[in-house]
Amino acid sequence: MTALLTIIPIIVLAIVFTVVIITVAKSKPPAQKPKKMVQRRKSILKGYFIILLVSGVVYGMLQSNWGVIGDEEVNNELEQIDQEFYEAINNQNFNHESVKEVQNWQFKLEGDELMLTNLNQGEGLSFMVYVEKIDDLEGEVVATYYMKGIGEEKIYHPNKPVITWDGTESELMMKQHRKEVKLHVMSKEFPIRQFTGERWFGERQSHTFNVHNQIVYIQVPRGTVVETSDFLYIYEVN
Repeated sequence: MTALLTIIPIIVLAIVFTVVIITVAKSKPPAQKPKKMVQRRKSILKGYFIILLVSGVVYGMLQSNWGVIGDEEVNNELEQIDQEFYEAINNQNFNHESVKEVQNWQFKLEGDELMLTNLNQGEGLSFMVYVEKIDDLEGEVVATYYMKGIGEEKIYHPNKPVITWDGTESELMMKQHRKEVKLHVMSKEFPIRQFTGERWFGERQSHTFNVHNQIVYIQVPRGTVVETSDFLYIYEVN
C-alpha cells in the first residue's frame, strides 16, 4: 500500500496531461494556421513525455528509501552495534569488524602494584576498563583504547582519552572529554512530501548519543595488584 502511494504524483501528472491532450485534440484548429496548431500539439505531447520520464527516474532513484525510520529502529540498530562490540571485546576478538584500535600506550612498571585513577570524578563520566593479567609480560603495562569500528565514515574524531603515567607511584591516570555524535535520518520519501506540498526531501530526525562508552584495555603482568579510584569500573579478563 505504501509503495503504491509513492507513485500517486506520477499518476496525477499522467491524468492531467492526458486530459489536456484530449481536450486540445478535440478542439477545432483555426483554418488559417493548421501547421502551427499541429506543432503546438506535438510540443505539448513531448513535454508530457519528458515530465513523465523525469518523474519516473526520480521515483526509481528515491523509492528504495521510502518509509519512516523511527526512534525504535535507530535505537535497536545502535544496541546491535554495542552488542557486537562488547562481545568481541569479551572474547578478545580484536580483529572483528566491530572493533577499531585507536591508540596504544606502553609504560614501564616498577613493582607489583598498579593504581588506576579516573580524573573525571564528579563530572558524570566513567571509564569502562578491562584488565588482563598475562604471563609473558614483565615489568610493563600496555593500555589500548578501542572504539566501535562501525560508522567510521561519519565519526571522524574519536573521543580519545588522555592517559598519563606516574612512574614513581605506578599510577595510570585517565581522563576524557564529553562528546556527542548526532545522526540524521530521512523521515519521509521524496514523492509523498512533494505531493503534499511540504519540503521536498522531508524533515530530518536527529538522534544524539554520548560517545563515552568505549573501552580502555589494560594488560599487566600476572601477579600485579590493581587498585582503582572512584567512578572507574574494571572487568577482569581471565
